[in-house]
Amino acid sequence: MLGFANIGAVVILAFVIIVILVVPIWIIVTYNKFVKLRNNVDEGFSTMDVYMKKRYDLIPGLVETVKGYAKHENDTLTNVMAARYAAMNSATTEQRLDNENILQGALKSLFAVTENYPNLKADANFRELQTTLKDIEVEIANSRKYYNGVVKIYNTKRESFPSNIIAGIFNFHKRPMFEVDAPEERKAVKFSFSDNTTEVAESIKESPVAKKATKKQKNNSNSNKSESSSTNVSEKEITKTSNEENKNS
Repeated sequence: MLGFANIGAVVILAFVIIVILVVPIWIIVTYNKFVKLRNNVDEGFSTMDVYMKKRYDLIPGLVETVKGYAKHENDTLTNVMAARYAAMNSATTEQRLDNENILQGALKSLFAVTENYPNLKADANFRELQTTLKDIEVEIANSRKYYNGVVKIYNTKRESFPSNIIAGIFNFHKRPMFEVDAPEERKAVKFSFSDNTTEVAESIKESPVAKKATKKQKNNSNSNKSESSSTNVSEKEITKTSNEENKNS
């Protein structure tokens, strides 16, 4: 009987020793893993940030070039510059990524509007800016894929048990994904120049900024359906007028 008691005491002692040795090792290994993953996330964002800043630098010259041919598009140009300012001065990473989506939508709308100005499309400086911006958008899309990949690994690790205990103790906070507003925006922005005004109108309607406005209109549709009907009529009139202008030109 005494022998069994001794065996039990030895087992308990051995278990305590293992716990004392293993738990600190596990904590150190898990902590270092989180540090590595966090650094990967920071690296991914920094790479993406380089290309986004290149886009910031390109936008003023692009807006000035468009302004020289399209003086009546002040609202569109103002929206682009406002979106650029908001993205550059975002307070948090989450705000920055949201504002980047808005900026991308504003740029898409700008290039859609330029379809109505043949002389602008023929401008050598404008075409050079358009090509450079297209290359930057491709780089942003590629770096976004890497960033989202490492963020997914990091967030999965911090939410899984038992590593979430270490994440909570050492304040490894959740990192935001860089998600676009709509499925069609998951591809790099394409700046193609055609003479089809219907495509231009559709491009403007499909931009994230336009979709946000449409969503707000839908929320108010129950209280004021007549406004929605008049808006649809106005869109048809605009498209019809644009087609007539295109034929006359």
